[in-house]
Amino acid sequence: MYATTQYTTVPTGYLQLNEGFPNTVGSSLHPNAPFHTDSLRYKGWGVVYNDVLKDTFLVSTSWVDSNRVTSRWVILPPISGISVNSVLHWKAMAPDPAYADGYAVYISNNISVNDTVIFNNSNKVFQINDNSTSGGGEKSQWTTRSISLSNYAGQSIRIAFKNISKQKYQLWIDDITVENLPYAIDASLENLGNTKYVMANQSFHLKIRLKNNGYQNINNCSLAYSIQGITYNNQSFSLNNALLPINTTTLAFSGNIAINTPGMYQVKIWINQLNGMADQNHFNDTVSYYLSVLNTSVTPKVLIEQMTDASLPMAPAMQDTLNMLVLQDTNIIAVQIHWQDSLKTPASALYNQYFQLPNQSLFATLNRNYIVQDGRNYFSSNELRPKIKMMQMNVTPCKIYFSNLSVDTIFRNIQVDVNVQFYEDTKGDYRLGLYLMENNVCGDAADTTINGYNQLSAYYFTPYSAYYQMGYYSPVADAFVLNAYQYKHRYVLNQAVTSVLGDASVIPSVTDNSVTYTKTYTLSVPTPTNNVFRYNFRNMYLLAFVYEHDTLLENRRILNATKYKLLPYSEILDVPTLKDHSFFSIYPNPAADEVYIQTHWLEAEGEIFNIMGQKMMVFKGNKIEIKNLPNGLYIVKIQHQGKVFQYKLLIQK
Repeated sequence: MYATTQYTTVPTGYLQLNEGFPNTVGSSLHPNAPFHTDSLRYKGWGVVYNDVLKDTFLVSTSWVDSNRVTSRWVILPPISGISVNSVLHWKAMAPDPAYADGYAVYISNNISVNDTVIFNNSNKVFQINDNSTSGGGEKSQWTTRSISLSNYAGQSIRIAFKNISKQKYQLWIDDITVENLPYAIDASLENLGNTKYVMANQSFHLKIRLKNNGYQNINNCSLAYSIQGITYNNQSFSLNNALLPINTTTLAFSGNIAINTPGMYQVKIWINQLNGMADQNHFNDTVSYYLSVLNTSVTPKVLIEQMTDASLPMAPAMQDTLNMLVLQDTNIIAVQIHWQDSLKTPASALYNQYFQLPNQSLFATLNRNYIVQDGRNYFSSNELRPKIKMMQMNVTPCKIYFSNLSVDTIFRNIQVDVNVQFYEDTKGDYRLGLYLMENNVCGDAADTTINGYNQLSAYYFTPYSAYYQMGYYSPVADAFVLNAYQYKHRYVLNQAVTSVLGDASVIPSVTDNSVTYTKTYTLSVPTPTNNVFRYNFRNMYLLAFVYEHDTLLENRRILNATKYKLLPYSEILDVPTLKDHSFFSIYPNPAADEVYIQTHWLEAEGEIFNIMGQKMMVFKGNKIEIKNLPNGLYIVKIQHQGKVFQYKLLIQK
């Protein structure tokens, strides 16, 4: 994917054994890296350096040239010195959730034989099936797993990992550790996703993540919380499944809480007992944070940060979804962050590093919120609408706006003030973010190759897609290539002015609701080269947001955002396309109650006919109400400058 993968075989001392199936190479744009190379073509395991994650780890593939279950082993060197407080733990993930691998872990005290014969079902200590089994497949983000080694005290052991998947993708393993933990009964707390902002008299509840740092399992615990000057509560929890060493579980306190007086309150949560005994280590058994109760708030803007790439054939439909969402709701702002193509910026790798999205995916974040019930902070296209509605119900403690905008199109400079006001005193790690975004970006119109601008498409044979029968087939990419006339990249992140984590120098950790926090930013806009249609001031927007950072991924969030067009003129396309007014698109298609028309001119005007040629309605504007039309196939005719253009529309309810 326009990037070089660094790889090697498994480390010295590790033994790699497999059934000899040749690995599937993949395509040149999406190789099964690193197993597409000659040195690893017949290997089941390797070591790879991932340039996006900036990390090195073991990787195994089950994507082979045979429709059979793989049997791919990596066996660790002998380990001695095992005691009752020894624990084996590791991190694992399957990067593609649609093809999630499974694996098993074995432990044998036979260290004299370097072969898989010493491992069998009797010494298998852990197993996850691949996702062909309901509920199977390793998670798509790094997940900690662990096994107590107390049964092997005084022995030397060998540990083996076996990929047991059938025609999936890859399994990643990292940080394999055998550790002697100092305490038998020890746990820590992490503040997991508790709301920090509520309205007066609004009900909320508290939850916490409990991590077992001891070498014995935790079966039950007693926790307590207090809210400064308001309430105190103590509760016992009996765990359905024993909490293994180094593992975590989320616990929710029963009962709702409501505070009627606006202000800022300290919340504390702590451990009373574990397995009926006192925690042996009090260093990390208490957490605290500050809750702000507000009298005033507004509906927060939801910033969709969509990961995309010109080499991903499903990306056009994702962009169409963004078009529809943004057009329907002015409280939604979209930006597309390109992975590795010609539109990428340095922010791409940093964004994935900080927010841990599956590699080379089409997932999006919504105000960077982590949904605890889903166990992730990224979502697919069919999840966006319900998740956005949920986000818009959140209480935001602040508003953000631009002022004193100055745009110099001659010297290609932008200067703007970004302002933030809080509705109540708050406490947190607040960052001010600023993006420069652009619509209608494309490469040289004369270049129809796969050049990192021309979008790959999977929709040539999809009758109701806007890209139906568009592009030419590339066997190298196994997809259709859309040229600069057929596809324009929208919502392109041109520049993360403040980096994706924002500017920490503007808003103090304790805010004052009587103060406006302001910073002036100056941007330089590059001059486009090589006939690339980019960096056009009429197509660019400023996006600003207030981001609250936290050491925990689950607590990172954008509190509010805003968007402003640089120039008060309509967007432009490249000159050749302006001469061809025939382009328009209709979405969604199929549709039920309403459709939207995107054109190169300001307003669409036309008629809708059924397949019998009967005129069903006349419209003017870019939004058409069709809820009174029955199901069926229709022809939409649009008139413009004396010409008539038509498009098929399917109504399904």
